[in-house]
Amino acid sequence: MACPPWSRLTTRQEPHRRAPPPPPRGASFPCLQGDGMEGCKTTPFRHPHRGPPTGLSPPVAELGLGSGPPLAIPEVTVYHLGGQAGHGLASLRSVAPFLPGPGLGSGPPLAIPKVTVYHLGGQAGHGLASLRSVAPFLPGPGLGSGPPLAFPEPSPYLAPPSPPASTGLSSPAHLRPELSWCTRLPHPHHAKLPRPRTSPRLHITPSGTQEGRLTHADSPTGTETPQDSVGYPQDSSPPRVLKLQDPPHVLGLAEDLYFSTEPQRHLYFTNTSGAVVNCVAEGVPPPTVTWTLADDRPLDQVVGPLLKVVSNGSLIFSPFPAAHYDARVHAAVYTCRASNPAGTLLATPTLVRAVVVADFEVQVYDRLVMAGNTGVLHCVVPSYLREFVTVTSWLIGDHLHVYPSLHGDGKYHMTEAGDLHVLRVAPADGRSRFRCRVLHKLTGASHLSQSPARIIVTEAEGGVAPQMGERGGRQVVAAGQQVTLPCIAQGHPPPQYTWFRGSEAVAGGGLGGLWVVGGSLVVARAEATHEGHYTCLANNTAGHARLSLHLLVTMPLSVQVSPREIQVDAGGTVELMCHVSGSPVEEVRWLKDGRKVRSDGRVTVRPKEVLRVSSLQPSDAGLYQCSASHGSHYAHAHARVTLGASPPELQYRFIEQSLQPGPAVSLKCIATGSPTPHVTWTLDGFPLPHSHRLVKGQFVSAGGEVISHVNISSVQVVDGGSYTCAAENSAGIAAHSARLNVYGPPQVRPMGQVTAVAGRTFTVSCPAAGHPISAITWTKDGVQLPRSHRQRVLGNGTLVLLQVTRGVDDGRYACTASARTGRSDTQSLQLQVLVPPKLAPFSFAAMTREGLRAQVTCMVQEGDQPVRFAWTQNGRPLDARLGVRTSQLDAYTSILVVERASSAHSGNYTCTATNAADATSSTATLTVSVPPSWVVEPSGGSVALGGSLALSCLARGFPRPTTTWLTQTASGEFVRVGEGGKVGAGGLEQWSNGTLWVARASRSHEGRYLCEADNGVLPVVSKLVNLTVNEPPWFVESEQRQQVRVGAIATLTCHAHGDDPLTLTWTRDAAPLPPIPRYQVSVREGTGTDDGSGRSSGKEGELLIQDARLSDSGTFTCTASNTHGTRTSRLHLLVQDVPAPPSAVRVEERGSRHLLVTWTPPEDSNAPITAYVITVKPLPAGSSGGREERVRGQEVRAVVGGLTPATRYTVSVAAVNSVGRGRGSPPLNDATHEEAPSAPPQNVKVVPVSSSALRVTWDPPHPNTTHGTLLGYQLGLKLHSDGENAAYNFTSVGGVGGTSSSRVGGLRPHTRYVVVVRALNSKGPGPLAPPARTATLQDKPSAPPGQVRCEALSSSALAVTWVPPPPDHRNGDLTTYRVAFWVAASPADAEGEGGSVATEGLRARLEGLLPFTNYSISVSAATRAGQGVASPALTCTTHQDVPEAPARVKAVVSGSRAAIVSWAPPDRPHGRLTRYTVHWAAGSGGAALSRRVDPQLTHLALRDLPHAAHQVWVTAATQKGEGPPSPVVIVKPSHTVPAGVWAVAAT
Repeated sequence: MACPPWSRLTTRQEPHRRAPPPPPRGASFPCLQGDGMEGCKTTPFRHPHRGPPTGLSPPVAELGLGSGPPLAIPEVTVYHLGGQAGHGLASLRSVAPFLPGPGLGSGPPLAIPKVTVYHLGGQAGHGLASLRSVAPFLPGPGLGSGPPLAFPEPSPYLAPPSPPASTGLSSPAHLRPELSWCTRLPHPHHAKLPRPRTSPRLHITPSGTQEGRLTHADSPTGTETPQDSVGYPQDSSPPRVLKLQDPPHVLGLAEDLYFSTEPQRHLYFTNTSGAVVNCVAEGVPPPTVTWTLADDRPLDQVVGPLLKVVSNGSLIFSPFPAAHYDARVHAAVYTCRASNPAGTLLATPTLVRAVVVADFEVQVYDRLVMAGNTGVLHCVVPSYLREFVTVTSWLIGDHLHVYPSLHGDGKYHMTEAGDLHVLRVAPADGRSRFRCRVLHKLTGASHLSQSPARIIVTEAEGGVAPQMGERGGRQVVAAGQQVTLPCIAQGHPPPQYTWFRGSEAVAGGGLGGLWVVGGSLVVARAEATHEGHYTCLANNTAGHARLSLHLLVTMPLSVQVSPREIQVDAGGTVELMCHVSGSPVEEVRWLKDGRKVRSDGRVTVRPKEVLRVSSLQPSDAGLYQCSASHGSHYAHAHARVTLGASPPELQYRFIEQSLQPGPAVSLKCIATGSPTPHVTWTLDGFPLPHSHRLVKGQFVSAGGEVISHVNISSVQVVDGGSYTCAAENSAGIAAHSARLNVYGPPQVRPMGQVTAVAGRTFTVSCPAAGHPISAITWTKDGVQLPRSHRQRVLGNGTLVLLQVTRGVDDGRYACTASARTGRSDTQSLQLQVLVPPKLAPFSFAAMTREGLRAQVTCMVQEGDQPVRFAWTQNGRPLDARLGVRTSQLDAYTSILVVERASSAHSGNYTCTATNAADATSSTATLTVSVPPSWVVEPSGGSVALGGSLALSCLARGFPRPTTTWLTQTASGEFVRVGEGGKVGAGGLEQWSNGTLWVARASRSHEGRYLCEADNGVLPVVSKLVNLTVNEPPWFVESEQRQQVRVGAIATLTCHAHGDDPLTLTWTRDAAPLPPIPRYQVSVREGTGTDDGSGRSSGKEGELLIQDARLSDSGTFTCTASNTHGTRTSRLHLLVQDVPAPPSAVRVEERGSRHLLVTWTPPEDSNAPITAYVITVKPLPAGSSGGREERVRGQEVRAVVGGLTPATRYTVSVAAVNSVGRGRGSPPLNDATHEEAPSAPPQNVKVVPVSSSALRVTWDPPHPNTTHGTLLGYQLGLKLHSDGENAAYNFTSVGGVGGTSSSRVGGLRPHTRYVVVVRALNSKGPGPLAPPARTATLQDKPSAPPGQVRCEALSSSALAVTWVPPPPDHRNGDLTTYRVAFWVAASPADAEGEGGSVATEGLRARLEGLLPFTNYSISVSAATRAGQGVASPALTCTTHQDVPEAPARVKAVVSGSRAAIVSWAPPDRPHGRLTRYTVHWAAGSGGAALSRRVDPQLTHLALRDLPHAAHQVWVTAATQKGEGPPSPVVIVKPSHTVPAGVWAVAAT
């Protein structure tokens, strides 16, 4: 089935390129079509990760709706962008209103040639993955007769280049990527179908068609268009072509995000209950909801058994035992994030606080209050529970409950914060007990404070200046809530309180919702007008005190962002304004898709409410969120910024290729841009030729990229040329060209007829194929070009005509391609020159006032016919409801007429003339001046004195009127508010919307006011109104107190102000005054001066009470009334007498020098007790040492000090008040306790008795200082070297009378000790006696000297060194050292071979020792007590020396000329022998000979001796040298050798 004729729209002047058919009214369906295609073809979209959809349903029959020609709905397309099953467009239920179905009535059968489903995501098997969900909304068997409905071949739109074979789909044979939109009224049966939820945004095409949303008004006239019998429009005007701005994934689907259920700001819960936080976001496609922590960490980092995130976005905090509390989970900030293609939004951050359920105590502490003043009791809750616990009431005694109220009951006032104010504190209040009750807001448990508190009432003597008990600072309250500004001072007389706001006094008494209760200022319902700086002045005759507070009234925060939605082209600038209402505002923050916006060169946030983004980029599109916060208060709003247009960019380009005929070739381009660019392909500047071997295709990826390709199977020579892919949208165009060279002879493709626009440059390429080509030439009418300066032929074969002229450049052109082989080919084209429209300038008449006519004429001065005219106002189609007419006088002229101008007609009017060549526009501005008129006409009003009032005055007009308020002065002249007249009174403010605000009405504000609205267009509107200020009754002092003595005269006075007539009445305790002669009432005019307003200065009422009695004490109320209200002033009278004696006097605590006396205050005598006098006298009577102690009146206990220990006394207490001193209580006998001795023992002496013992003697302390019977003494001992701060080691010793002594043993010898002594009784030890110091006797050293060293000095001398024994072991002063030495081999047998040396130094020299001998050395120290321990023996060796002569030398004949010489080693070798030397000589004068022998040998054989007597001797040698010779022996060799023994025996 082909698209119907009315859908064949031409978007460019190319005869073979047609636009697709339009969708029905109210829905938008894409249709792709091209030459050679029988209809619109679609194919299911393949998800880039999941493959194509499966399970396509078989065709279903069309629905028979009756007789008549069929209505063709070429295509129904549904895009599913993902999400969970059942959401959004997961089925065709959401498009049901736009599809035909049963029960629609009779009529011709409806043919739907294609139903295409695009599934872009979501879970496998869900959504539109199959057409099973489509069945309920499509015609099927049994619903009517008619031919079956066929699903034609797949379409290339959104199709992959080559789907997998397993899908059963094949690549289409014909691909045409053109995508357009058409709109026309659908069949009459569907003309009233509802609009879809969101229509696609539309841009103006180059031909000048309109921009806007697709609606019923998109018909040519915006109304119902006459139709023929089959539903086609009867007119023949071409339909509008509306180009798609956004990619298919936002075709009415990517809607704005919002939270339908937003998490709460605060979440408090207990560990036993758990909690749930819900976060539900809406949008299309359905958004993804995630959670993050305060530092943007994903929540999955802390999710565990304590916290779960369910699939619907809720957070579930599980109950947990106290031991599992985790601050990372239970005391954290959680933020819900919602994201979809529109962007990301953050919900209000949730401050989560889990509270572990545990027992807690509530405390109330005693307060000290001066009589007549206000006492404040606080209910103290543990700090960690303060925000979860509310004080609900106070319990006084056992039965009286006090609850929060505005101004209390005259005695007790519980504030909204939970404090209890006890007014006019009297002695009786000291006998009350106060407890508070709290409620745990999370558990619902109620707790009562355990220990009751008391008010300790005191009475001052003389004047006491007020002293503030509260601190100033800032008080914060939410609008509409009650708040108490505390001002509690203590003074005598009780101070009077005056409040000021700024410099103006605050009247209280309910005026303006303000009350003064016990000195504190109570705001009944806080408003913004109450905010400001307040000062409380407490004043009495002794002085004054001030307290300053600032009241901050917080208004709920609200945020709006404007514009709510804005579309800006790439490179443009967007400015968003964040409108924040409420106060205060601590921080304003901007977010973009959930991330904080940071200023840089393009992005500025200045001031913080204005966000400006310049040079807009694609990444700047998204959701911008503005949030405002103050403390825990938070509000936010967002705006959506979409990129209207950004020029296309080519992300991928094909390359030039040269190849032989035969193989397949694929060319691909990938483009991005906004709106989604449309990619077209040309070959040498001409549309691609029709060939079964050439296939075009394109689809949009999930990322918004347009992927377009050209596939050529079995490439031929004719396919060669310059291929160009061009991506175009409303913001621009991007193109890429590259040649495909196919080897072969030249071939020029046919060019047909081509048009050019007069006055512009025309360029055409010769569509030549073949490779290589040596030359391309152009001719016109057989003449080779160029032949003028306006004609150029470029080297690549392109013909360029400059400033195309009709009549000159028309004609037939031919191009010839030649090869070096001599082969060539020629084709021609017919050029037609078109002239575009040219408009004459036009404008509206200046100064068009409302009600006048306006007209403008749009005339075409030149241009080809036919010309079509179109008018817009401010870029939008004309609104028929405004009465704007357009008419076409002739083929060249169109007139726009405004019948009756109004402000709605102001704007820019654009005339667009379009012909086949181009479209031309011209714009004129119409400004309609409208005089002011009332939107809210001002009216007068009345306001109570001190109250607030808004006088509204709002006007409209063009230009915008300026509203001015004037006030009439005393002279009758009107002046602007703020310039004179009543400005002196202050409190008047004109708002920008024209409202006059009276913040605090005063008498001077009363009068006549004029509101005037003027915009320079006559007539000016104004209105005169009256403002009346009413003065209800009020008192200068709302509460007074007076004290008199019994029998005196009491005078009570009240001074009331207000409008006349003003009446005064007196009551006592809410009852009329008793009719007794002692009570006298009088009323007189006030003594104040008139303020010039004609009002009286009020009235004074006086109540005189003679011979005052205690029963006259109470509260007297003076009530003032007039027509505007009633006010009261309370006067509290107190008749006083001297106090009675205190009762229950007892001694609660006894000490050695004090008694703690307690008592119960006496009965109330209406005069606060100022002091108590406690008298203490010793027994027996007449003894000295009595005392009188005076304490403050609020005390009920006193410590009487300065008494004597273990003494009996009599005690009495008397009370004192301002009237006098009362009688004392009956005497009470008691005694003081003992105490430790106050003096040390005397005459302490210490003497040493041995080296390890001392004897201490002392005398007892003076008897007056023992303070009891002595039980013994404590003797303290410490080393003198330990210093003054060292502690003594005490030992108890006996002895309670006379001189005492004690021997202390086990001490160190010759050590200095410090000894102290103190006395001891039943109460403990007394002070220490002055320290006595001495040392023990000396003893022998108990340790030897250390570090004993010895050194050999020679063969007969040694040097010995040492260090003294350790100090702790010297046991005295060292006198000498003794060095003992002996031969080490046998010290016991060393007699005569050892000895000892005494010295006083640390070195000794031992001489006369044997050479090379081991000696044992030992050193000992000596004191006067004797010689100490010797050191361990140390072995030392003397040096070597020359040896003595060998012993027992013997020479024996061993042959005729031989002899053997033998010897024994020297008796004293004096070292290690190194050799022996044997000497011999013949005769007495012969030369001596010698021979050396090893030291281990003791004989030598001499040979070759002559037959003569020989002298023989032997010497020994050490390393020190050779020793003396041995005695000479004679030997004479002979032939006769006698027997003999030559060996020498060892000794």
